[in-house]
Formats: sequence, C-alpha cells, structure tokens
Amino acid sequence: MNAPRALGAALAWLLAVGAAVAVAMVAIGAVGSGILGQGPRPLGEAEVSASLAAAATGPPASGPNGQGGPGGQGNPSGTSNPSGTAEPTGGATRTPTAGSASTPPQAFASPGGTVLARCVPGVEIVAATPALGFQVDGIEDEDGARRVRFRGGDDRDTRVEVFVRCDTGTPAATVETD
Repeated sequence: MNAPRALGAALAWLLAVGAAVAVAMVAIGAVGSGILGQGPRPLGEAEVSASLAAAATGPPASGPNGQGGPGGQGNPSGTSNPSGTAEPTGGATRTPTAGSASTPPQAFASPGGTVLARCVPGVEIVAATPALGFQVDGIEDEDGARRVRFRGGDDRDTRVEVFVRCDTGTPAATVETD
C-alpha cells in the first residue's frame, strides 16, 4: 500500500515541476519579446549626430549655480592625458560662426574627473563630474579662465585642477595635480 502512495507522490511532484518549467518558459519568452511591446529603437549614427548638433544650439541645461546638471554636475566621460594638457574627448567639432553665441561643449578628462565646457562670451563650465573617489571642490574664475578643482584619492589629499580657457574661440584646458 505504501508503493502506490509513493508512486502517486512522485507523479504529482513531476507534474508540479513540469508546470513550473512551463510557467518559467512563458515568462522568459514574454520578457524577451517585451511585455508591453517593443521599446524605443536605438538611434543610428546620423540621428545621434543630428540630435547632438540640435542640443548644442539649444539652451544649456543648468542646475544650481548655473553649473549644469543636478548639483552642478553632469555626466561627461573620456580618458585622461598624462601630459598635463586636457584633450577634448570627442563631442562636436563644429567651430563657431559669425553671430553664434557659443561653441558646442567639449569634454576634458583628468585624473580627478571630467569637465564639460564651452565658449560663450567667456568660459562656461557646463558640467564637472568627479572620478571615482573624488569630489568637486570648487569652480572659480581665474585670470580669464575657469578653474575646476577636484579633491579626493585614497588619502583625500590629492588635488587636481582643470583650467579652461577660450582664447581661440574653442575651449582648451590644462591640468595640474598636487
């Protein structure tokens, strides 16, 4: 009498496992194809370029203190240049034309973080994003340039300063590290 009961329990267990597998397969299929339909399609290279060009001519997004982004910090990215001169890390390469109010933003990477700046009448820091372990310690005017100070590192005593100028109508930056 025990054998039929064990056989029934094993059969019930197999049916439960089969049902769970079937439900899981249906759920995975629904997630893979999108529960609410297809999401937005990725933009092509030409569409991204057109969108960036349109954004560069629009009004800047600014946060508190006119520094861009929430808390004055945006989200640019790039790589650092150990020579002490920050190189633009991609972005638009359009030069200002007569009558244009500003240049497209350029990103400048440093060990302490990345600075996104553009030339308006003067220098505008659009965003300052600290590297991991750093924080923005200040943004100040200095001799016709804007200085962005990052502080951090393992000992919290590392200071990186990015000086951005617009002498030629396009942003150029130098980096000093202490």
